[in-house]
Amino acid sequence: MIYNIEKRINDGGKFVRSGGTYAVVLIHKDSTTVVQLPSGKVMEIDSRARATVGIVAGGGRIEKPMLKAGVKYYRSLAKSWKYPTVRGKAMNPYAHPHGGGSHQKGETPVPRTAPPGQKVGIIAPGALAGGVRSSCPGVRGFGQVAIQRRRDSGIRGLVQCRLSDSVLTLTH
Repeated sequence: MIYNIEKRINDGGKFVRSGGTYAVVLIHKDSTTVVQLPSGKVMEIDSRARATVGIVAGGGRIEKPMLKAGVKYYRSLAKSWKYPTVRGKAMNPYAHPHGGGSHQKGETPVPRTAPPGQKVGIIAPGALAGGVRSSCPGVRGFGQVAIQRRRDSGIRGLVQCRLSDSVLTLTH
């Protein structure tokens, strides 16, 4: 494991210099050395070029949480990040698809029939549990809307019912 690798002889070291990184020496050829960089790229460098043996200090620096907004603010100034990031649902409708409305809610649901890749975010709810709606008084309690399973056909919708001789007849 090496770091601070020179690109050309005596250029002072150009590669693998950020905290916690290292490169791996793969092969020594005649006058070149093959090195694998942290990005995974394999590179040939002159064998007379210098490098430091070991790992760069300061590994895990980016894993430390930013505990205050001010820390992130000053980091964004140094790194030219766009900060703060405004949520789309907090915007007006002209500025973002999720914007607008009297109070903040989610986006418009994606249809259930959307292809994979488009079916992201809020997905529309599915159909009722394998049946049709009926408001028949004799079905599962008087006057309540219940779900009736139709085994003979796949018809879904509001079903009217008729009670005759205590036998339930469904008509659509």
